[in-house]
Amino acid sequence: MKNIPVYLVLVLSIFTLTSCVALQHNIKKENEQLEARLSQSLTDTEKRLHQADQDFEVQITALKNNIEELVEVIAKMQVQLDEYEKSIGSFSAAKHKTVPAAPKAQPAPPVLQMLTPDEIYQNGLNAYNENDYKKAYSHFTLFVKNNPRHVNADNALYWAGECQYARKSYKSAITTFKSVVIKYPDGNKVPDAILKTGYAYLSLNDRNSAQQQFKNLIKRYPFSPASESAEKMLKKIN
Repeated sequence: MKNIPVYLVLVLSIFTLTSCVALQHNIKKENEQLEARLSQSLTDTEKRLHQADQDFEVQITALKNNIEELVEVIAKMQVQLDEYEKSIGSFSAAKHKTVPAAPKAQPAPPVLQMLTPDEIYQNGLNAYNENDYKKAYSHFTLFVKNNPRHVNADNALYWAGECQYARKSYKSAITTFKSVVIKYPDGNKVPDAILKTGYAYLSLNDRNSAQQQFKNLIKRYPFSPASESAEKMLKKIN
């Protein structure tokens, strides 16, 4: 076998080296293109996920608002149902009795307006404990008016009803106690408000409406202390 000329070996080597360099360049270019596509794909995916999260939050917020509106509508319907059953139980002419609106609180003195919400609420409790129901009522109604979403707003509205009840303004107290149920259906004073609504009806000699309130309380809050009081009152008036 004859020896291959040196120049031919050199040419083959150069050709092989050039091919390898070109191949490496193509591989590197394809890798860069692949990385770019992957990066763009990840960016697009992150954008879609972020948009989906935002859309989901919007839907959740809308759903919560719808639930709150439904709860308020149901509470209002419950009040209307109570009035309807009351008219039937008392053999009226199929007309609902309209409960007079609660009397408006007198404008607060300038000194009272300078107090913090917590101070107004506490002063109302102090006045109530001292049997100064008129003063307590003005504090509680001012508190609710200025701080309807405060953690103690439902309590303040309830105690405003207690002030009316203590002053024998039973019809106004009924309106206020029912407002507690309507405006703050998840509040801790709802059972007590329903119970005192029944007491107020009894004070008006409306036994049928009182019984309806007590039965409603027992059904909705069977394990509450207010429910126990309602059961005792039902036994007493039956």
